[in-house]
Amino acid sequence: MKYIRRVLASIRKADSKYDLLNDGDKVVIGVSGGKDSLCLLKALSVYRLFSKKDFKIFPVCLDLGFDGFDASAIEAFASSIGAPLLVKDSREVYPILKEHSKDGRLPCSICSRMKKAAINEAANELGANKVAFAHHQDDAIETLLMNAIH
Repeated sequence: MKYIRRVLASIRKADSKYDLLNDGDKVVIGVSGGKDSLCLLKALSVYRLFSKKDFKIFPVCLDLGFDGFDASAIEAFASSIGAPLLVKDSREVYPILKEHSKDGRLPCSICSRMKKAAINEAANELGANKVAFAHHQDDAIETLLMNAIH
C-alpha cells in the first residue's frame, strides 16, 4: 500500500498547485484495464474521501472492437470501489485501424485520436466536465521518440 500513498501525495500536490478538482466536478476516467488507469481510478476514488472536495468519478472503458474484448474484470474492480464502469461501444474503431494498417501494424496516432474522441463523447453523454487519463512521463517520452523515429 506504500505506492498508493505516493500516488495520492502526487495527486494532492498537483491538485493544490493547479486546482484540478473542484466541488461539483464530474470526472470521466479513461480506463483501459492496465495498471496505470486502474491505479488512477483507485487513487481518485480514495482521494474523494479525504480531499474535502465533492466530486464524482465515472470510469469509462472503450470496446474498440478487438477480438476477445472482455471488460468483466474491469467492471468487477470498478464496482468494488463504488464506481460502476460504463463500457462504451466504440467498435467502429478497429475496422478503421485495420484499413489504415501498414505491414500488419495498426496506426497509433489514429487510434489515440479516436479513443480520445470516444471518451470525450462519453463525458458529454454523462454530463461530465473533466476527463482524466493515466498517462505519465514515460508515455510522453515514448510518444515523442516514436514520432521522431517514424
